[in-house]
Amino acid sequence: MNNLPNGIKSVVARKSDIGKHTVAIGLFSSVDKDKHKDGLQEIFYQIKRLQDYPITQDELDEYKNDFQIQLDKAHAHSEDRDFAGWVQALVGTALVDKPYLPQKELAKISQPIVDNLTIADIRTRINTWLSSPDRIVQYQAPHTARVAPISVADVEQMKHWANTATLAPPAPKPRPITIDLPHVITTAHITHTARHGDTRTYTLSTGDKVLWLTHPSAKDKTYIRAVNTAGTQADGLSAWQSQLTTGLIFQNTPYHFNKTAWGNFKKTHRLNLSAKQTAHELIIEMSSDNANLNELINLYHAQLYHTTIKGGLDDTKTALMSELAPTGVKQAERHRLDEIGKLRQLPNHLPSLDELDKLDKRMLNSTWKQMTRTPMTVYVVSNAKPTDMGQFIALFANPNPPLTAFRHTATPLATSDTVKFAHHSEPRADVQLWTTTPHTWQGVDAMTVNLLKNIASDKLKLTLRDEKLGIYRLNFDSTLNPNTHRIESHLKFTTNPDKTDEMIAHAKQVLANLPNLITTDDINKAKSTFTNQDKSRQNNPYAWLNRLALSDKQGNNLAYLDQIKHLYQPNPKYATIPLWHTQMILDNKY
Repeated sequence: MNNLPNGIKSVVARKSDIGKHTVAIGLFSSVDKDKHKDGLQEIFYQIKRLQDYPITQDELDEYKNDFQIQLDKAHAHSEDRDFAGWVQALVGTALVDKPYLPQKELAKISQPIVDNLTIADIRTRINTWLSSPDRIVQYQAPHTARVAPISVADVEQMKHWANTATLAPPAPKPRPITIDLPHVITTAHITHTARHGDTRTYTLSTGDKVLWLTHPSAKDKTYIRAVNTAGTQADGLSAWQSQLTTGLIFQNTPYHFNKTAWGNFKKTHRLNLSAKQTAHELIIEMSSDNANLNELINLYHAQLYHTTIKGGLDDTKTALMSELAPTGVKQAERHRLDEIGKLRQLPNHLPSLDELDKLDKRMLNSTWKQMTRTPMTVYVVSNAKPTDMGQFIALFANPNPPLTAFRHTATPLATSDTVKFAHHSEPRADVQLWTTTPHTWQGVDAMTVNLLKNIASDKLKLTLRDEKLGIYRLNFDSTLNPNTHRIESHLKFTTNPDKTDEMIAHAKQVLANLPNLITTDDINKAKSTFTNQDKSRQNNPYAWLNRLALSDKQGNNLAYLDQIKHLYQPNPKYATIPLWHTQMILDNKY
């Protein structure tokens, strides 16, 4: 597409089936709040350009080649899926009374259509769409913004201008730019090796650690999770600033590469790389085919250690300032988030407008350097044996001298407190309660808490909704946190303001009396559900990454990986693991 005028962000086409024989084609323009007429004019220009310069044979061949790649995969598809895969395959077919066709059958039907498709067919179909007289013009203003109306006369005038304009041909599609990433060179070496079953642990001279689990669920790919202690609640880090830094680093590219070339490199080599921050950790997720592991490691080093924030900050600051502006609904929402942070004694995750205004690239790049100069633990799940991939182990080492790990001294939920404030325009109370209970993390107990939370949720709904008729939305979650060694529970429900205190009291009573309410049938039902869900997790490499990381956090003997096979044994401690302790309440009421 040619360069768009100022104020017009994009023009895209979408197709939707209406019934069995009718199709709707939509051209959509995304514009600034006062550019709706300009956006519609650009749509008419694009229609005229498509009519003046129809698709070429070379363009059709390129599209057909891309489609043929998908057909080749379908021809070779073995229909080998786990339970979750079959559910996904059937959701849009058999489960809605549509015939299910295997991938090979779909490929067999589609192949002659693709083979026989001609340039004349495509041009005729596009011209039919674009010249259809039954058109609808729709425009929408953001929020409360006022937009000048567009009349029928305006539309006819725009069509006339487009039809009489002499337009330049579409800009040619840019050819992919290839890049070559520098190979990682390291002086780090392995100082210690240990083996536990199918897992090998390597300690590197930089203080980093690599745990490699050989597991068939990975098939011909390698899945990697690199973790350090630079979480949002790390001492010495600003929660909101570190989150913003992480997002912008992964929006930018390393060295001098442009975004198109960077994206093409990842797509060509089938490399996946992403980052997220939790309260206690910075987590880098990545994967590749085994044959491309060297490129993945090069990609990992380039993104983490050779990327600076070059663009995107100004747009991000503008968007955040708009969200944080002290006006109307946004002000009330910010107040609510501030109150939650104070109540739970958590670091403030929102900047002030003054802090945001002073923020610059130098500050964020300095933050990122600080976040990545701490020892990293790398978890690997691969069907390839580390003895065959051993040359890659030391390449995970941090190229910068690692500093000590971050400490986390923030302790949410240390006391009991309550806050109430007006937030809704209608008579509705949203109630949230948090609680924590100290409890040393163990695999069996973590599973028990997971089972108990489902039972507790059912008991709460039975009492508050079905018996007391006092709520119309409820969610209960409970987790044994391996980082804090505490059971962290969160209950939220919606009720009428005049029933708030009564429903809170009933909820507390249910949770306090939970051990006496649980029946053998409840336990068997929960265990059966968990067992069925875990069958699909057995073939999920990401589930094994989670288990490897959890096992590592509990000590050097990787005991959790051994415990997994015993998790389904009856646990007599069901009644002795408390999900509810010191309560803290946030009550948003009208």
